[in-house]
Amino acid sequence: MPNSHPLYDVLIIGAGPVGLATAIGLQQRGINNILVIDQTREFRPVGQFVDLLPNGLKALRAIAKSAYEAMGIPKLDSETKPEATRFWYRKNLQGEVTHTIPLGFDYWQQKYGEGRISLPWFNLQTNLRNLLDPALIQANHRCINFAQTPHDVRVYCEKNLKMPSNPFAHWESSQESESTEKNQDIRPHKNTLTMEAKLVVAADGINSTLRQILYQNSALEPWAKPQYSGWSALGCLAVDPVPEDILDQLTRDYFQDQKVISLQNDALMAANPGQDSPRLVIFNQGRGSLGYLLHLPIALEKILHQLPITLLNLAIKELEKADFPKIITDLLCLTNLDNFFSRPYYLHPANPCTQFPLWSQKRVVLVGDAAHGMPPFSAQGANQGLEDAAYLVKAIATLVKHDQLDDLGAITEKFQAYENHRRPFMELMQTAALENHRWTETQWEIYGQQVYGRDI
Repeated sequence: MPNSHPLYDVLIIGAGPVGLATAIGLQQRGINNILVIDQTREFRPVGQFVDLLPNGLKALRAIAKSAYEAMGIPKLDSETKPEATRFWYRKNLQGEVTHTIPLGFDYWQQKYGEGRISLPWFNLQTNLRNLLDPALIQANHRCINFAQTPHDVRVYCEKNLKMPSNPFAHWESSQESESTEKNQDIRPHKNTLTMEAKLVVAADGINSTLRQILYQNSALEPWAKPQYSGWSALGCLAVDPVPEDILDQLTRDYFQDQKVISLQNDALMAANPGQDSPRLVIFNQGRGSLGYLLHLPIALEKILHQLPITLLNLAIKELEKADFPKIITDLLCLTNLDNFFSRPYYLHPANPCTQFPLWSQKRVVLVGDAAHGMPPFSAQGANQGLEDAAYLVKAIATLVKHDQLDDLGAITEKFQAYENHRRPFMELMQTAALENHRWTETQWEIYGQQVYGRDI
């Protein structure tokens, strides 16, 4: 017999920032009969840095003041000395600045009514996790299936399973893992835990198990797994040591006194409208160490299952085809193959050719990357997930307030309203992520007001 569990009002699958923020928001509104589960064996430092931009911080503040304050927001007052503005520069191959991105808090605060901070993904997760009673978060619970009844959702989990690698995550191996099983037989078996809830929030990431089960054997099945975006990343975050002559020329021609720059051949793109070109980010780590990340428009089959040396040669060849100067390819030739990595970028299109609801089915609703994962080019993945959480928290709180957790019609209406509100905006965000490297300053200004300047 499976282990018995209480009937929760809300079960949240996934203890990433979006799932945790949802739980915090519900608890803030007096909804305590909740549980967050995650497949990880233990919470450990994984992931990269996350930029929390004005819209994400506004969403956190709407979710719960405690969540917002847990981010370590700088306290600004009349006596606070303004920080020196730092920038991320986008340049052409002649070293001319074509776009700047301010990196400090003050600039964003003054322009959009909220700031910008960067912190490791694990720190973001930990700061939010510390706001919840540890009893409300259970690791080592991997969801393998679920079934909906007229009155609740039964979620089947297993413990002590080997976590599958995630080929769709930005920070994990780019090699494909074994495909997620289609659990046609949803009957629990030995060692299966059964959890019951009135509502289930699927915040289990771009490789969401719940999304795959939700879509299987339906017209939505082609969209069960992420789609390749057409872009991949090839990179090495530690080229060390870099010979002085190469470092001096890169500093003179491109870095000047900056620490991070993006390079692209604007002239080539202007001469070939609609055709994308490689974009190279270079990091000056100091002490003769550089790192780079090449964003490459390329067919997926040219990336998967290739040796590092093959991929490095591909990167060099593509830069040469795009007329990048020899000093750049000389830098790549210094790559230590042990530190070289590749990452195909995936997305869940917000506008597939279907009339079916994409983000919910009865009592189960998708949020964050499980609903609309996308490449990290606009630093909006976590921020948009937090916007989802802010909207959904209020929707669920309304259902609870009006005692409607047994009213499937009311639940469907609320979840559909959430999707109707968020999906058109996610179409804009996904388009922006894939096209903003071509934008003019005017287009960037319009985007900033549309995304960062809103009163969430």
